Amino acid sequence: MTAGSRIINTASQAAFQPLPYFSVYAASKAFIDRFSMALAVELKPRGIAVTSVCPSWMRTPFLIKAKTDTHPSVIRPFPITDPAWVAARALADSRKGKFRSIYGILTRISGWVAKLLSQNLIMMLWLMQQGWSGGSAFQRSCLREAKLAEEAKLRLKLLERHQDYD
Repeated sequence: MTAGSRIINTASQAAFQPLPYFSVYAASKAFIDRFSMALAVELKPRGIAVTSVCPSWMRTPFLIKAKTDTHPSVIRPFPITDPAWVAARALADSRKGKFRSIYGILTRISGWVAKLLSQNLIMMLWLMQQGWSGGSAFQRSCLREAKLAEEAKLRLKLLERHQDYD
């Protein structure tokens, strides 16, 4: 590729958080997003721009697949975006040299929330919103994780006290 070229990779809003029962999709989109951002830095000296596009649900054949292969309500509460609008925004953002292109205020809010809240809480909210029964089991695992973190802090304090006596 020559200077002035652009690479646009399609990630997703799902790249911002882990999504139980949608994990492979979310993880692959997180990879695309992070890969694109790192590649953008690597190729910038050569004058090549790389943009990661992170749309929300789009009106594509994937919607049918998501409805049939996962929980039937997986897309129910989300607004559906026209891919043409996302593509226009992605091209404009790429021309501006942006590393990431996000279409829509709800998608932006989702990205901010994913940065502010714990990943455990985000997964629990996803499970609750989707109506999956795994929520209570997940809550128990979060509590178990919190207990282990408290035990680790206690051990660290004991080690610090022990070093004070040496």
